[in-house]
Amino acid sequence: MRAALAALLLSSHALAPAATRDATDPTAGLTRQAGLIDLYPGAEGNQILAGVPIEQTLLLVSALPGSLGSNEVGLDRNQLSSPRLVSFRRVGDRLALIQHNTAFTARSSDAAERAAVTAAFAESVLWTGDVQGQREDRVIVDLSSLLVLDLHGAATSLKAAEQGDHALDAQRSL
Repeated sequence: MRAALAALLLSSHALAPAATRDATDPTAGLTRQAGLIDLYPGAEGNQILAGVPIEQTLLLVSALPGSLGSNEVGLDRNQLSSPRLVSFRRVGDRLALIQHNTAFTARSSDAAERAAVTAAFAESVLWTGDVQGQREDRVIVDLSSLLVLDLHGAATSLKAAEQGDHALDAQRSL
């Protein structure tokens, strides 16, 4: 799961060696790899620093890089999740990844009607992280905790197939 999301974010980016960083700029000394989401490889530890656009609608899809070798479980190699419309939203010193409600929408030209539907059906917060800094029109954040989330629902699929309860073990996640 994490590998698939990391591959999506990193795509063709090559990893750079770690560099000494300035305490005031979390990206100082790191090479910026520009893209839809800017990446700064070489951050300390297991950090994956990224410059993310705020309030820009993005498409989020997770994929499984491998499978369990069991048809009954239903977790097949290269299986894609349902696509989600998301955006990053800054709230003070935190950044939230918001999943937009696409099940209930108003296709009316009446702004009040569209606002009423938006207010009546909630969005979902998929992830939050601490803001590390700001660079141009991007917020700098460590995405490593996002990349280990089970956005694909593998634990739910395993439980439904009576394969037991599964959860992330942060000590064994890189």
